[in-house]
Amino acid sequence: MNIFSLNCQAVGLLREGQYNEASALFRAALNQLLSHIVEGKQGLSSQGSHEGIVKFRSVAIRESTGSSSKALHYDAFSLYDRAFLLDEGMVAEGSSLASLEQEDRNITSAILLYNLGLAYHLMGIGGTLSSHDHNLRKALKLYKMMLDVADHCHNDDDCKIFYLAAWNNMGHIYSQFCEEGQVQSCLDWLRSVLAVASDNDETWNEDYFHFTMNILLLHGHSTVVAAAA
Repeated sequence: MNIFSLNCQAVGLLREGQYNEASALFRAALNQLLSHIVEGKQGLSSQGSHEGIVKFRSVAIRESTGSSSKALHYDAFSLYDRAFLLDEGMVAEGSSLASLEQEDRNITSAILLYNLGLAYHLMGIGGTLSSHDHNLRKALKLYKMMLDVADHCHNDDDCKIFYLAAWNNMGHIYSQFCEEGQVQSCLDWLRSVLAVASDNDETWNEDYFHFTMNILLLHGHSTVVAAAA
């Protein structure tokens, strides 16, 4: 199974609530991506194109529960519970990333790291008390890794959603740990990225609204309590 198919199947498992099974597929896709990078490194041009061809979109994970549309309160940091799905057209064109540009590899890496982080995030807020902190800290680490990869992406329009998704969900985790300073720092980052986001970008309008609401309802509040899962 190729990377794009693995990601697609794993996202489907997330939507069914099979978070542990999904995480295994995301890890398999990341391992496959690493192999492609090692195999194709010799042929990479140091002056490669910054115009990637990998396309992606976000899909709701917990749509049936209504969690994505639940009312927000000033003291409840709302989770961005959407995963990134690689365009199905890429599956038909083949699985090899060795022939793709570095930009495509960066975008694919960022998507897989974020989706894996989201799997652990959902396990953390929906699991037992003993696994809660462990899984949330795993998710936090993966979101930070995703941000490091996003720093190497050159398509600013695509990268904005990566930054917003990661900072938003890191803020949600920090709110679970009652780390108020870190929550406000994440909100600051959200606000700075949204300030330069295009108002005409219809692809991410619904997603941007989610982040905007968190900022409007939470930014600057002296107390941010743990969000409802």
